[in-house]
Amino acid sequence: MKKYSTFCIIVLSLAMSTFVALGSSETQSSRTLQFFVGPFEQAKKTAKHMKLPIFVYVHKGKTAGNNSFAHTAVADLYQNNFINLKLALTTPEGVEFYKRHKLSTREAPFWMYFDSEGNLLGIQKGQKTPKELLHWGNYYSGMGQTVSYEGEDGLPRIYQEFIDMQNMYENGVRDPQFLRRFAYKSVKFQEPYEHIVKQYLDSANPKSKESLKFILDFATDVNSEAFDYLWRNQSYYSSLYSEDKLQAHIKNAINQSVIKAANKRKVGEMQHACSFINRVSISNKKEFELEMKMQFYQMTNNWEDYIKETIAFVEFDSKLAPDQLNNIAWNYAIHATDKAALQKALSWTENRLLKYDSSNTNYKTTHAALLYKNGKSNKALKYIEESIETARTKGRDYGDLLKLKNIIRQKTSIPVAFK
Repeated sequence: MKKYSTFCIIVLSLAMSTFVALGSSETQSSRTLQFFVGPFEQAKKTAKHMKLPIFVYVHKGKTAGNNSFAHTAVADLYQNNFINLKLALTTPEGVEFYKRHKLSTREAPFWMYFDSEGNLLGIQKGQKTPKELLHWGNYYSGMGQTVSYEGEDGLPRIYQEFIDMQNMYENGVRDPQFLRRFAYKSVKFQEPYEHIVKQYLDSANPKSKESLKFILDFATDVNSEAFDYLWRNQSYYSSLYSEDKLQAHIKNAINQSVIKAANKRKVGEMQHACSFINRVSISNKKEFELEMKMQFYQMTNNWEDYIKETIAFVEFDSKLAPDQLNNIAWNYAIHATDKAALQKALSWTENRLLKYDSSNTNYKTTHAALLYKNGKSNKALKYIEESIETARTKGRDYGDLLKLKNIIRQKTSIPVAFK
């Protein structure tokens, strides 16, 4: 009989428990939707294997649940027809989703539907009723129904292959080709892989076509072996790859390092990651550095330093994209307490955003919120009324303006979860 290591037994147990959670077990007493355990990439592999679409519930991180998931018909429909994933915007993967799909925290939560290959089919925004979820679930479902078990131990082949590779590694297999494949497999299963990367780089030809791609793929952290190699050989890489491609990999490594620093609340690690920005050829260095620091301070809820950094930048730089400036100003409306900072943000919306696009309802909502936060409630209400009338005439959405109007009338604080 095959002997499994402790690690393999754990992986085996997790794999089986995950697939039990994915099915609609008759022994479960709860009718609440059960979510997949693992990252989106792993869910995508499972979805492809099971020929099922993927449903991702993206929330703000404060309240991960939703009453609609406890609805029996919703739970049954999604359990049987989707790989279901729950993702908080406050997590590293949530931040990646936020950027990749250009989400807005105001419109959260998001109900995202992907095909089994991970391609976005559709996205719904804001709270949804069970009836609405049933409608969209039926609309996007139908891409597969059952799990096909292919491994000799009853496990899907994707899990069996990884367990086999883990056994081979523990038995001393260290040839470069194997290490290369094992490193990629470990990433997919969210297992430690840096030691495997180091062993590969120590044994393989670093300038082979496979190694060059491997180094780019694994240069995901400024402290990684692969990034160190990429960093020390920039001139060589710049002769092989376009500047845009090389920049994208370096930026991604810095970004991932900042996210890790934020999760550990380590300012020094964030500063170390950002120090690479001025030491490499990156376009829009100042804007990128600001983006990284903003991300860190947002994830750590350090709004005092967030305001210091953004004021210093915005006051002396006119290149900032309007939508990014609007996001900064909105964060001031929600989190700032300093009167001088609030007044500056109000001037940004009036003198820069609204002059850039006077009909943009998002900019108008931010401007009205800042009027209110600056103690000008009556002026804010009047501005909102005028903006609603204009939006109604032009057939534009003014839902946020209505919500803000009610908040101002009730004299309550603008909630972080404002949508």
